[in-house]
Amino acid sequence: MGRWEPDARGRLAQAAFELYAEQGYERTTGAEIAGRAGMHERSFFRLFSDKREVPFHGMEQVALEFASSIREAPPEATAIQATRLAVEERCRLIQQSRAHAKLRREVVSGSADLRERDLAKHGELVDAIAAVLQERGTDKMASTLVAESCVMGMRIAVGAWLDRDEDSDLVDVFRAAMAELAALLEG
Repeated sequence: MGRWEPDARGRLAQAAFELYAEQGYERTTGAEIAGRAGMHERSFFRLFSDKREVPFHGMEQVALEFASSIREAPPEATAIQATRLAVEERCRLIQQSRAHAKLRREVVSGSADLRERDLAKHGELVDAIAAVLQERGTDKMASTLVAESCVMGMRIAVGAWLDRDEDSDLVDVFRAAMAELAALLEG
C-alpha cells in the first residue's frame, strides 16, 4: 500500500522520529519504522542503510543547497561573506521547523552513535563548502577555516536558539555567534 505513495524517505523519517520520541532511538528497529510508515521493512533498508541515517535525511540536499548559494553569491563577496549568507539562508529554513529541530537534537544527543554520525555529516558539509569556496578561488586553508567556522557557528547558534524562547530569530543568534567568534579571535 504505502510503497507507491510519494516521498517514501520523508514518511519513513517522520515515522522514525515519532518512534524515537515514544520509545527512544536505541529501542526502535527498522521494521517498526517501516510499519509505522505503512511500508515493508525492505523498503526501509532500500532507502536508508540503517536507522542511524534517518536523523540525517536530506543532508546531501543541504550540502547541494549550500554549494549553490555560495556559487550564486556576488563575485566580490569574500569567502566568509558568501558562506555566512548561505548559512543564514539555511537558518531561515531551520527556523520554520523548530519542533522538528528540537526533537532531532533530543534524539541525536541521546545516542553516542548518532552524535558520532552527526559530527561525520557536518564534516561532509564542511568539505562541500570548502570545495565550492576553492572553486571561487579561495585557497585550501582559508576555505577550510571559513567552512569549519561557519558550520560550527551554525551548530552552536541552533543549540542556543533552541534553548531560547520561541520568539528569538535564528539568523540573529547565528550572527551573534559569529560576532563573538570574531571578538575572541581579535582579543
